[in-house]
Amino acid sequence: MVNILFSQIDLIGDLDLTLYKSLLPDHIKKEVNRFRFINDQKLSLLGKLMLKYAINSSGTGDLNSFKRAANNKPYILGWKNFNISHSKDTVVFCTSSADIGIDIEAIDSLFAVDLCNFYTRNEKKIINDTNKKEQKMIEIWVRKEAFAKASGADLGNILDSVDCTPSSILYNDEQWKFVEFQVSNDFVSFFCTSGSCLEFNIQTFNPRCLL
Repeated sequence: MVNILFSQIDLIGDLDLTLYKSLLPDHIKKEVNRFRFINDQKLSLLGKLMLKYAINSSGTGDLNSFKRAANNKPYILGWKNFNISHSKDTVVFCTSSADIGIDIEAIDSLFAVDLCNFYTRNEKKIINDTNKKEQKMIEIWVRKEAFAKASGADLGNILDSVDCTPSSILYNDEQWKFVEFQVSNDFVSFFCTSGSCLEFNIQTFNPRCLL
């Protein structure tokens, strides 16, 4: 089972930032504080609070063991696989026993324009053949991001070489599956996993549950 949490940064007031940061180990607080703008801090903070909640709920794992791999993928030594993504004011988080990546993106025509050159030949054909080109461009981009996070592939190296439109793809002798989930009509969201179980559970998250 893939467990998904989602939340929005308006649940963290500006005056609550210090309080919520105090719930995290110092090295994770430093990650949050690297961001200059308050909303960016809230997005980073909310993802880390979701991780803390998931660890507390599982009864295993230690937030002090939070680290990043060479490809910047976060992990907890000896714990489940997890991943975090955000767009606009929304954050999503997932856990799984298998390798997993998650991505979410707001349906934004300006963002879609920036993506024009980052697709395989088949992906471009699929985009050109649909009436909702901007949404399809964003959907394929989200699939690519989720796949790169799950597999550890360098996103820059797979953009125009790995077709992420099928429901599953073979990469480095491993099968990777894509699953769409919805938290809002304003966003496109997918997770990608090497696991055989594609069932998922979505739960809203309020950081006040940690206080």
